[in-house]
Amino acid sequence: MLLLAKDLGVAVLANRNFNDGALFNQGKELPGWASEAGITSWAQLFL
Repeated sequence: MLLLAKDLGVAVLANRNFNDGALFNQGKELPGWASEAGITSWAQLFL
């Protein structure tokens, strides 16, 4: 499918749903700079 998209000049977006939640540092607070950037959750940080 990726080769067809390439041939057609179509963009492809891959989505792993945050690796089924494994990317979230559960139990850890966001870095201090995150609030300065308006980030309020780990999901926002990863996006």
